[in-house]
Amino acid sequence: MKFHHVALSIADVDRTLEFYGHFGLTKTLDMTTDDGQLRIIQLSDDAYRIELFWSPAMKPTPVTDEFAGEINRTGLKHVGFWSDNLDADLPALAKVGIKPCTEVMQARSMSTRYLFFRDPDGHWVELMGK
Repeated sequence: MKFHHVALSIADVDRTLEFYGHFGLTKTLDMTTDDGQLRIIQLSDDAYRIELFWSPAMKPTPVTDEFAGEINRTGLKHVGFWSDNLDADLPALAKVGIKPCTEVMQARSMSTRYLFFRDPDGHWVELMGK
C-alpha cells in the first residue's frame, strides 16, 4: 500500500491555492459542477496529492460519527491510500484489528473500488484499489 491523497474542504480558494503553493504544490485539476455548487481542485507535487472541495455554502465541520459528513463544511474529509490488491489487503488489515466502516464500493467514474476506515482519532481513511 502507498499514500494516495488527502481531501480538504476549504472556504477561500485563492488563499488556499497560495498557501499550498508555498509548499511546492501546483494545480493539476480544477472542475466545477454544472450548478456551481461544488468546485474540486487537485494539487500535486507529482508524488502526493491534496484535493480541495469548495462550495459557496461552506460551514465549519463538527466531528461526528456520520460517514462522509456534510460536503458543504470545511475540514478534513479523509486521508486516502492506494492498494494494488484490495482482495489481499483487506483480510491482512482485519487480521491486525483494522475493520472497515463501509462496504467496498465502486467508483462511478473510474474502474476503482474503495471503502473507508476510521483512524484512532476518528478521521476517515479511504483505501482505494482494483
